[in-house]
Amino acid sequence: MVTTPTAIIHSREKRLERALVGGSITAAAGGVATIILSILGLVHIEPLLMAPIAAIVMGTGLLSESGALAAEYSEILSKTRQNRWRKVEFGSGFSAEMLAGIAVITLGILSLLNLEPLVLLPVSVIALGVCLLLSTGTKALLNSMRLEIPENHRKAEMVAHTTLRGAIWVQLVVGLVAIVLGILALAGWVPPILTLVAMLAIGTSILLSGAAVSARMLSAYSAHTPPEEISNRSI
Repeated sequence: MVTTPTAIIHSREKRLERALVGGSITAAAGGVATIILSILGLVHIEPLLMAPIAAIVMGTGLLSESGALAAEYSEILSKTRQNRWRKVEFGSGFSAEMLAGIAVITLGILSLLNLEPLVLLPVSVIALGVCLLLSTGTKALLNSMRLEIPENHRKAEMVAHTTLRGAIWVQLVVGLVAIVLGILALAGWVPPILTLVAMLAIGTSILLSGAAVSARMLSAYSAHTPPEEISNRSI
C-alpha cells in the first residue's frame, strides 16, 4: 500500500492536534485541581499544606503542556504566520513553562518539608506569574496557526479562535496580578492568604487557556475526521 503525500500530511496534522490537545487538557486538569486546593486552603483547611500541593500540581501541568509544545515545535512553526521574532517568542514561551514547572515543583516539595514555606510559596507564585506573562506569546502563536478548515466548520473555528484570544488576555492580567500578590506576600502581608488567592487566580487562568487551546485544536480535528471514523471511535 502506497502512502500518498496527502495521507502523510493528514497524519502529521492529527498527531499535532492530539499532542496539543493532550498537553492542554492536562494543564487544564491541573488548573481545576489548583482551584479546588486553593479554595480549601482559603476556608482554613490546612492552608500551608494545600498551597504547596497546589504548586506541585500546577508545575506538573505546565511541564506536560511544555513537553507537548517542545515535541511539536517545528510542526507548529510551519503552520503559523512566523517570523524571527515570533520564533523567539514561541521558544521563550514554552521554555518558560518548562523552567517554571520544574522550579515550582521543587519549591512546592521544599515547602511540604517545612523549609521556609512562607518564603518559598510566594516565590513560586512570582515564578508562575512570570511564566504566564511569557507564555502568552506561545498561546498567541498557537492561535495564529493556519488550519485548513472546511467551510461548514468555519463558524465553530472562529468561536474557538475568539475564545482563545480572550483567554490570552485573561492570562496576561492574571500573570501581572500574581506577581504583585507574590511580592506583597514576600513583604509579609498575610503570605498564606495572598499565596492562595494568587494560586486560585492562576489555576483559573490555566483552566481557561487550556480549555481554549483544546477547543481550537478539537474543532480542527473534528473538521478533518470523516463521519464514519467519528462513529467508529465513539463505539
